[in-house]
Amino acid sequence: MSNTSKKHQRIVQITDTHVVDDYTKSVLSWDPQEALSTVLTSINSLPVTPSLILATGDLVHDGSVESYSALKSTLTRQGLPVFVLPGNHDSVQNISSSLISEKISMIECLEVENSNWAVIFINTKVPHEEHGAVTQENLDQLSETYDSLQGKHCLIAMHHSLTPECLAPACQLQGSEGFLDFLSQHSNIRAVISGHTHCQTESEHEGIKLLTTPSTLFHVTHSQKLPSIDNSEFMKFHEFDGNRKGYRILDLFEDGSIESQVCWA
Repeated sequence: MSNTSKKHQRIVQITDTHVVDDYTKSVLSWDPQEALSTVLTSINSLPVTPSLILATGDLVHDGSVESYSALKSTLTRQGLPVFVLPGNHDSVQNISSSLISEKISMIECLEVENSNWAVIFINTKVPHEEHGAVTQENLDQLSETYDSLQGKHCLIAMHHSLTPECLAPACQLQGSEGFLDFLSQHSNIRAVISGHTHCQTESEHEGIKLLTTPSTLFHVTHSQKLPSIDNSEFMKFHEFDGNRKGYRILDLFEDGSIESQVCWA
């Protein structure tokens, strides 16, 4: 019997939506609201309906109340519950005041209904910086949450990637080695999902899936092959494609296995 014929919960990850109230007044070349609506239409047409959406940061482009209000309108229309976390472009304060609603939540842990699964959210945002970090405080909270779940299978969601395709300083995750050590010591963690680099990466760390998901707005190809010490040539090593916008399906099975694929809208 194939895994897909067994009981499972389907959830969807979207990331790096970069919504702005008026994109024509920003540096963006494409309309984030239109792109997100296209992705949500694709999600709503899936043959197996997801139970929820995870939105993993850079929810808006400028952190403004107006942009979160615009995003709220779009997300609320699609009907599924949405669980969000901040990215480097976000304002936690303005998420709380202008995005959270009955259908849109920002929490530390979600126990997925009708399953033996939980999603733990980590805030990797560093104030006034583009790079991310997993701090000792993050790890202490993660350990406490993990222990409270009493053996449930765990999916960890965060914005910055453990395996960034980009080598620029802005795309790095500080504290990644300590986080990987933590993962190795906790057997019920099955996968880590993230965004930030606007592209798809898939790898493993001691059997734990490390998955980075493309943006709903534009895809980025990274051509920088050597690490640098600053971001001065950031744009030189990035190619942007507004015709490729994606999201990730995650099927969570009762035995702790995961089947995942990136879909392009």
